[in-house]
Amino acid sequence: MIEEIIGTGCFGDVKKGYLLSTLQPVAVKSMQYTNEKERSDIMNEALAMQKLDSPFIVKYYGNYNKKHKICLVLQFCEGGDCE
Repeated sequence: MIEEIIGTGCFGDVKKGYLLSTLQPVAVKSMQYTNEKERSDIMNEALAMQKLDSPFIVKYYGNYNKKHKICLVLQFCEGGDCE
């Protein structure tokens, strides 16, 4: 379940959502791509995030694809961005 936009960037936006199984809040980072290279770069980011395990880096829960868009499901952090 996805709610409001909580951030925007060059490639897309980040929305607050909830895992349906637990209602745990998550951040859904949606990134658009226009060619295979961009899609590959996004998937490489997802693969790298899967391997990371640090209290200083948001956790990666998974991803899903929409038409010309990949959505990464990430740990939701209260308090907004780092600025």
